[in-house]
Amino acid sequence: MILGSLFSCAYFNDSDNKVIQLACDTTNEHPAPLLSTLISKIEYIPLETNDTTLGDYWDAVVTDKYIVTATSTGCHVFLRKNGAFIRTIGMKGDQGALGYSSFTSPLYVINNRVLLKRNKELILFSVEDGTLLRKITMEEEEERHTYDDMVPLNDTTMIIYSHNQTGENEYNLQIRTFSGEVLKTVPASNRFERIDKTARVSFNNECVFYNYGSNIYMREFTCDTIYKIDASMNLIPYYSLELGDKLPPANSREEWKSYYLRFGKIIETKRYLILSETGVTSSDARFGFIYDKVSGETKYLNHIKDGIGFTNDLDGFINFWSIKSRGNETQEIWQMIQAEDLLQQASSKQTEYPFLESIHEEDNPIIIIGTTI
Repeated sequence: MILGSLFSCAYFNDSDNKVIQLACDTTNEHPAPLLSTLISKIEYIPLETNDTTLGDYWDAVVTDKYIVTATSTGCHVFLRKNGAFIRTIGMKGDQGALGYSSFTSPLYVINNRVLLKRNKELILFSVEDGTLLRKITMEEEEERHTYDDMVPLNDTTMIIYSHNQTGENEYNLQIRTFSGEVLKTVPASNRFERIDKTARVSFNNECVFYNYGSNIYMREFTCDTIYKIDASMNLIPYYSLELGDKLPPANSREEWKSYYLRFGKIIETKRYLILSETGVTSSDARFGFIYDKVSGETKYLNHIKDGIGFTNDLDGFINFWSIKSRGNETQEIWQMIQAEDLLQQASSKQTEYPFLESIHEEDNPIIIIGTTI
């Protein structure tokens, strides 16, 4: 199969595949759905704040036992049941045996192992005890950059998505082994001619990846299509967003319009497909879309007006807008919210939720975990 033709946003159907049309429209705002239609259980886990763990939090992954985080001060591990700090994995910025320079994007944690990066090395650590399990040297034909997305499919194969910040990339996506063997290459669809050769155009989230079930899905920000990457590593069109003139064109990055829509987080559950504006925490998102698989409707939410996310009818606490998910059978979804934002949203509820008394504005984020229905 020639993947280049798929990645050019040309849709196709066959007997086993029908592209689902979402019709994302910002003309009419909708009220947020009830949280009870998304999850059956909700947990609030404040991450312990101390001299070691304090910093900027970029990513978090929830497992059965742990919460693993990517932060400015290291890869910190917390107990999932109460947020207690357990250990720091490796030594960020160190050149020694346990040193690493950066995290994979998104953070890769599976089977209680976390994958970190140092130059041309990938380093696999145990989350359980912090030991170094394996080092893999990546053979590179061209320079790689820390802002490239790296999505491991397993312990030997990964997807690398190369951000087209200079307009000179010859590819945007490769499926390859950790050691560097290229298995498949997908040409860039967001090619553009640079107007100002002296300045680099910088956009995060050129491509968004998410897990649902046993598959990985992806969407490039200049393309209407969400693709499913199947077990044979083929890209299959799955959803069409139908953004119309709000879809950023692939060749005019330096003429960005305020009405263009760009999503930084996509999550899929049994009931919903949730698309959120780019942002590290739930509070960063200004808008979102929710596709309801039951009704077939796509709803536009204005977060500024609706108070960020699904209306919390489970416990009456703050509303919920998930930014990450774990694509297993009991699929859990979670949001990471800054302590200051949580306190502002829950300012009148301290007597009902005693754990708020121990939280201060400068503390580490709170992880809110939901179990989907």
